[in-house]
Amino acid sequence: MRYVFYRLRPEAMPPVSLQETSNFRWITWRPSGIDVLPPYGAPRELVWAAMHHLRVFSNPCYAQVLAFKGDDLAHRSTIFPRWMRYPFMSPLDLQIGNTWTNPQYRGRGLAPAAIRRIVSQFHSPRRAFWYLVDKQNASSVAAVERAGFERIGEGVRESRLGVRLLGYFALESYDGPVTNQANGPRSAHG
Repeated sequence: MRYVFYRLRPEAMPPVSLQETSNFRWITWRPSGIDVLPPYGAPRELVWAAMHHLRVFSNPCYAQVLAFKGDDLAHRSTIFPRWMRYPFMSPLDLQIGNTWTNPQYRGRGLAPAAIRRIVSQFHSPRRAFWYLVDKQNASSVAAVERAGFERIGEGVRESRLGVRLLGYFALESYDGPVTNQANGPRSAHG
């Protein structure tokens, strides 16, 4: 499977209006104390919360942005700091992933709105935001481009030591703009 790598520097984010999604209830969830699962409680989030508490991530910004319509989870986007799966990122960078929109609420701009909320909320002067998407996922590509991200290149997910769980995303072709060393692409092996 081929992935497209996108990046955004906060100063490059276009002016946005979140009015079209204002009728949803938005929360930003972060693990703390005994609150280790987001409100809908998917089991895989236990692993990510454990990684957060064990300081596997390069910074403390692991979180989720969630949109609700009544009691229904309408959208989820997860914020991942750099770790062995994303060796091309700088230590302060964040990757927006594990993005999902309830089929009932698709086509309402929730994914781009979540991306914009994340960038606004987690802004830092030296932080870039990344978004990886399956090349064939047209709706996700449209959402990230609508949020102002620029295509950086393409790559694949590689196994490490023959184990997919230990794998990483390798940026194989770089077709983005020339960047400074702090936030430019890094080798596949970090």
